[in-house]
Amino acid sequence: MLSSAAVHLWWLPLPQSAPVEAVESLLSADERQRARRFRRPAAARQFCLGRARLRTILGSYLGLPPSTCGSPTRPTAGPICQKFPT
Repeated sequence: MLSSAAVHLWWLPLPQSAPVEAVESLLSADERQRARRFRRPAAARQFCLGRARLRTILGSYLGLPPSTCGSPTRPTAGPICQKFPT
């Protein structure tokens, strides 16, 4: 559990050769669709890997599967968790 004064900073390099297919199941349909709109394949790969890592981190903090930490409906906001542990 995080205290209200805790700050965690994550620096996660995204490997250039990581297979996106391995993490696509963690992404929402909206995130997969957004990734397809990128013009450069490298940018789409970076987006997918970054979102998957963020979901994994959020899920580990909250004790939830990464797939439940989803996208909000507002395109400018970051991912939110759809449910919280009880």
